[in-house]
Amino acid sequence: MTDLFDELCNECVEDLQTNNVSEVIEDIEEETILVVSLCLNPTLNQTFIELKNKIEYIGRSLAFMNVSSLYLSCDGKVINEDDVKKEILHMNRATLVCIGYPQEIIYESPRCFCKLLYTIINKFGCGECSVITKTDETLDVCVYREDELSREGWNQIREPFEEYLEELKDKKQNNKLQEIDIENDILQFRTVYRCGGLMMRNVDSDVEIDDECLGYLNLLIDVWLSSDSSMPLSEDNVFRLLAYSGKKPDLPILLKKTLPEYSSFWKEIDDERRYQYIPHGDVLGYYSRDEHPLCTGPHIVLCPENIRQITQAYHIPFKILMAKVLVHEIAHALMDRYRIVDGDGIRYINPEENWPNTVEAKAMEESMANAITLFVFRKYANEDYKYVRHYIDNMQSAIYKFGLWQEQIYVDWKKWRDSSKQNTNELKEWFNKCFDNGDIIITKEDYKQKLFNNVFL
Repeated sequence: MTDLFDELCNECVEDLQTNNVSEVIEDIEEETILVVSLCLNPTLNQTFIELKNKIEYIGRSLAFMNVSSLYLSCDGKVINEDDVKKEILHMNRATLVCIGYPQEIIYESPRCFCKLLYTIINKFGCGECSVITKTDETLDVCVYREDELSREGWNQIREPFEEYLEELKDKKQNNKLQEIDIENDILQFRTVYRCGGLMMRNVDSDVEIDDECLGYLNLLIDVWLSSDSSMPLSEDNVFRLLAYSGKKPDLPILLKKTLPEYSSFWKEIDDERRYQYIPHGDVLGYYSRDEHPLCTGPHIVLCPENIRQITQAYHIPFKILMAKVLVHEIAHALMDRYRIVDGDGIRYINPEENWPNTVEAKAMEESMANAITLFVFRKYANEDYKYVRHYIDNMQSAIYKFGLWQEQIYVDWKKWRDSSKQNTNELKEWFNKCFDNGDIIITKEDYKQKLFNNVFL
C-alpha cells in the first residue's frame, strides 16, 4: 500500500474514534443500501480474490466494516469466486465493479465517507465513482471525481456532500431507502465495451466488437472531438453509474440486436412527400431524445448485426462502417441544442423544440450529419475516406447522399445547429431547388455556398 493510502486509513480511523461512530451504528442491520460503482482501468490485471481482498481491506481500514458484497461484470457475466474461467479480469473490456455497503455507512462522518470514496478511486485509477441508492424503486446516482474528493477539493464539495448524507439519513429514517439488488437493479446489460474515452453498452447484440474495431473507433473519435464539444446532457442513471473520467462522447451508446424500421423515425412528419424520402433497408443506428427501455434521455443506438450484414454484402470493412455510423450519430448530437449546459444551468429542455420534424428539415439534418462524417474521415482517416464516400454515394437515399454536396462547399454545420430547425420559407426554397420527387435535382457544380447560407438569413 502507498504512503498516501496508509495516511488516509490512519486519518479515517482517528475520525471514527473521535465521533464514536461504532456506538451509533452498533444495533443497525447490515443490508446493502448503498453501492459504489466504478469501471476498472482496462489494463488492470488482477485475480478476483486479489481485488476483493484489496477492497475489503479498504472497507475495514476506513470504515470499520467489511464489504457487504462485491460484484464484477465482465463480458456480460457476473464474476464470482467460483468462476475459475473468469478469474483473470479481461484486459480489453471494461469491468464494472459494484461494491455494496451496509447502511451503517450513511451514519459516518462525511469526511470519512469522502476519504473512503477517494481511496477506492485512487487505488483503482478509475478517475470517478458513482454512489447509488434506491428510493421507491428508483435508482438515484451521484458521481464524484477524484479531484473533488481529494484533500484540496474537499472544501468545494463539503457542504453539498454533507447535505447528501443528511438526505440519505432522512430517507432511511422514513423507510424510503430500499435494499439494492446489484445484479438485477444495476447489471442490466451484457457487456461494457471500453477503449480510451469510448464506452458502449451492449444490451443484446450477439456481434463481438473486437479490440481492433474498438481501437479504431476510439482513435477516430478521440482526434476528432475536442474536450469542450457541447452535447446534450445525459439523463440516464445507468450511464452515470458507469463512471470514469474522459468519456468521449459523453453520451450513452447502446448496442442492440434489432432496431425499429425507418418509418418509425418519420411518423411525426405529417406530409405525404415523406414516403418519397424515407430510406429503404435496415436501420444501422440512430440518435434520439426519446426514452429507451434501458436508457432515459439523449442517447445513440447502433445495430452491429445490421452493420455486419451490410459489410458482408458490399465488402466494406466492419470497423469502417461501424465508425461511419457512430460518427454520423454523434454528428446529430453535436447539432442538437437539447439539454445543453450553458453557464451554470441547462438550457433548451423542451424536447419538442430544435428538432427536425418536416421533410425539409430532415433533408438538411441528415445531409449535414453525413457532411460532418465525410469531413471527419477525410481529415483523420483519409485512407478509409473512399469507403465512406462510396457507401454514401451508392447505398444511401437522396437526403443522406446530399451530404456529398454539402461537404464539397464546406458548409458551416453550426448554422444549422443554432437555427430553430423549423420550416422557414428560406428552408423550403433551399429544399425545392435541391430535391424533387425523392431525388436530388441540383448538380454539384450548381450547388454553391450562397444557396446554403440563404437558409439562415
